[in-house]
Amino acid sequence: MNAVTKIVFSPAGDLYAVRGIELYRGSMPSSSNQDWFSTAKRVGKTDWDKYKCLFFDPQGVLYAATKNGELYKGPAPSNENMSWLYGEATKVGTGGWNLFAALFFNHKGILYGVTDDKLVMRSPPTKPDDDWLSSSTTIGNSGWRVLSLFIAFSPDNDLWCVDSRNGSIYKGPIPTKDDPNYQKKAVQLGWGYNAYPFMSFTLDKIMEGIVSFEFLPDVGKILSQNVEVVQSQIYNNKSRSPLKHTFTFSTTMTETSTFSQEHGLTLAVGAEMTFKAGIPLIV
Repeated sequence: MNAVTKIVFSPAGDLYAVRGIELYRGSMPSSSNQDWFSTAKRVGKTDWDKYKCLFFDPQGVLYAATKNGELYKGPAPSNENMSWLYGEATKVGTGGWNLFAALFFNHKGILYGVTDDKLVMRSPPTKPDDDWLSSSTTIGNSGWRVLSLFIAFSPDNDLWCVDSRNGSIYKGPIPTKDDPNYQKKAVQLGWGYNAYPFMSFTLDKIMEGIVSFEFLPDVGKILSQNVEVVQSQIYNNKSRSPLKHTFTFSTTMTETSTFSQEHGLTLAVGAEMTFKAGIPLIV
């Protein structure tokens, strides 16, 4: 993914990537040799270099903070011929949003931001004159700018951060106004993560293997039946008495079955499903 300047995943697991002034959407790459742009769909032709930050809320609404400080929200773009900024998005912030080092949502739709070395939170703004920062709640008083290289909530509702100085990655409970001491409670789980230009939590849609398999003939359905002629013989009786003839035959018959799979995985349009386990043959 050369020349990509930003990536963001939607709640459904779709990957959006900004390259130059364009925006593309596709499924997560499954191989390092994959040319992602050859299968991705371009959903924006221009203006996507104007944004400092792109992020989704839990309902799939896209938020975008411009480099000049404005904040917009709108549906995820799907048509490259429709300008998202001028045709679909709604302005919900007029200034100062470019000063945030990070902006992200929790699973309940609360907006979090890192600015002035602090971590703040509040419900997202709904109109341009909403003074979001002054009415937000501070839940971290200092040390958050260096932790915003990557900062996001995991599916199990922990807060993960990467320190930009040494790449240490931390996992800890969400800080609150009454208990803002995330740095003291967080657990370091590794280092060197500042080597990665992009990090994100997303849905894994690759099926690695079949854990177990059970064939139930009693609940199977016969979809088609065919008549197979084992041996044919024509008898022409030219006499006036019944013709009696005894014959035997021997042949090998091979019956094969097909296998169909049913599962509860919801697969979004354009996502890639990969099987790494063999499909069993039932004879």
